[in-house]
Amino acid sequence: MNAIEVNGIVRGPNMPDLQRKLLRDKGFLEEIIKGWYYVSNPLVQDGSTAWMVHFWAFLAQYLESRFGEDYCLSSEASLRVQSGLTTVPTQISVIVTRHDNNLVQLPNGKSIFPMRQAELPQNRQKVNGVWCVSLEASLALATAKFFTEAKDLAVVALQAANPQTVLRYV
Repeated sequence: MNAIEVNGIVRGPNMPDLQRKLLRDKGFLEEIIKGWYYVSNPLVQDGSTAWMVHFWAFLAQYLESRFGEDYCLSSEASLRVQSGLTTVPTQISVIVTRHDNNLVQLPNGKSIFPMRQAELPQNRQKVNGVWCVSLEASLALATAKFFTEAKDLAVVALQAANPQTVLRYV
């Protein structure tokens, strides 16, 4: 299975149906969404922890598969990634340029929401396998609600940012 598994994530089309069914039946694969699975351990009691461990690897692979390089996490989602926060938000918003804004429901009440915009942010960078708005641009674009609801994250991001660059985006 290692040849078709990338960071604990398996694409269904990359594995023969019989093998995939056997691995699912024996508890070695758990479905995320149709055609996407994460590697699991059948000896460990099922729960959300295994899925949460695989979330960011899944997100990177799924977004690349679905949108190529034509996407970018929203400014607030970008701030989470760039600040090193690995907890999984209830919903992650993704900026896309094409008409494809179907909500993707994920396990444990999580979701991906593609938001259509005319163009992607100019100051993007790849962080941990996902396209993000730059730290400074994310801070300038973040809503007041972000700064009141995610104070600790905001402080970490502000300390890491270059103040002169942030001011260019305001």
